[in-house]
Amino acid sequence: MALIDHNVLDREQSDLGSKVKRVIDHHVDSGAYADQLVEKQCRLVGSACSLVALMIKEDEALFAEDLVRSEPGQPANLAYLLGAAVVLDSYFFNEELRAKKWTEEDSDAH
Repeated sequence: MALIDHNVLDREQSDLGSKVKRVIDHHVDSGAYADQLVEKQCRLVGSACSLVALMIKEDEALFAEDLVRSEPGQPANLAYLLGAAVVLDSYFFNEELRAKKWTEEDSDAH
């Protein structure tokens, strides 16, 4: 199981803790599940979706099923989903909020 956009389960979900194998998050790292994770991406960027988009950019094979294009020549639906979240979480890339609410990684991901 992967946690995306959070790096620790809610108290009501604590019984699932032993199943957490991946964390992809943009919040302060709690250090939870450290002894059982096979992958961890926990960096202070504007959006967790930026981290996912950068992972796709690095290795598209990880997300091959999710990158199927709905129409030839059009971006994959996942690209729209991630792009929208990156823009919203990064406050529409407002320059006054650079390095406070978004980073260059968010811009690259978008």
